[in-house]
Order: sequence, then structure tokens, then C-alpha cells
Amino acid sequence: MNMFGFLEDHLNKIKVNLKKEWQGMGCVQSKIPDIKGEGYHLKVKKTVAVGGSAKIMEVDPGGGKETMIVKKMVAFSKREEERILQEIDLYKKLENNKFVIDLEAHIVEDINHYLLFKRYSTNFLDYLETLKTRTTVDELKHLKYFSGIVLAIEELHSFEYAHLDIKPANILKSGDEIRMIDFGSATK
Repeated sequence: MNMFGFLEDHLNKIKVNLKKEWQGMGCVQSKIPDIKGEGYHLKVKKTVAVGGSAKIMEVDPGGGKETMIVKKMVAFSKREEERILQEIDLYKKLENNKFVIDLEAHIVEDINHYLLFKRYSTNFLDYLETLKTRTTVDELKHLKYFSGIVLAIEELHSFEYAHLDIKPANILKSGDEIRMIDFGSATK
């Protein structure tokens, strides 16, 4: 056995011992399970982001459909469940606003709530970064974007809610389409 073979063998033994120790402490390595419900069988491809109250995952809905996004939230308490249900209610109230992302499905598994959305290619923060290298900017197009954001906020306010987390990262963009997201911090 050469030196590399010896090292590889030794590292594998260490991995096995660490795994046993983790399991002994109640820690387990877990594969992210498929998400099933509301007529969907979603295979999680990867975690895109993790925030204070949610995990954002890219999922494959199968059947040759385009990749989608799932926002996973866990309702550890009655208060958290009420906040999650309020966010879902706001998506439903704003479903006819073309500047707010459409909630495709709400899947509940025990205390886990999965919100399914269309995947957009970028968020406005990343898009604005690309503008730094351009020599010209289409002002009319950007005026339309910001007018759309204002219209979405006005409609939200008509339901007597404030978003409280408006920022470029919470505005998605794909081509010339923009959509506001993340109503988890919204309050009356």
C-alpha cells in the first residue's frame, strides 16, 4: 500500500468513527426528504438561502417542468403558525397583482409549511450590481419597475398591512418581469 492509499484508508476510518460519535450524541446526517402534497412530489435540489425564519430551496417538480422554489418555515409555536398563515393569506389577497409573486401551492407536513413559487433568474440586488458595468441604463424600463413596486405596496397597504422588509433582495426579476416577495415580516 502506498502512502496515499494509507492516508485514504485512515481518513475513512476517522469518518466512520465520527459518524458513530455524532449518532451517539443524537446528531444524524439526514438527506433532505422529498416534499409531497397538493398534487406535487418535489425533489429538493439544493438549499439556496437560509434566513432567520425560513429556508429557501430549489426543487424539481418532475414531469419535465421548470425548477421551482420552496420556502420552508417551521411553526414551533402557535404564534409562528399564525405568522405563516398570515403570510399565505397576504399572497392570496395579492394574487391578482402582477408585481407580487404567485403562491403556487401551500404544503403542510406536521409543523413544516412549504410555500411553492415559480423560480426567477435573479433578485433586484444582483441585477443592480450588473448595472454598474453598463454605460447606459434604460430609465423608462426602470421607472416601470419602480412604479410596479409602488403599486404592489399600495395594494398591500389597502389591506392595512405594511411589508416591513422591502429591499432589492426581496424583489425578483426574470427578463422584464419583477415580483415582490417575502411577506413574512408584514404587520397590520
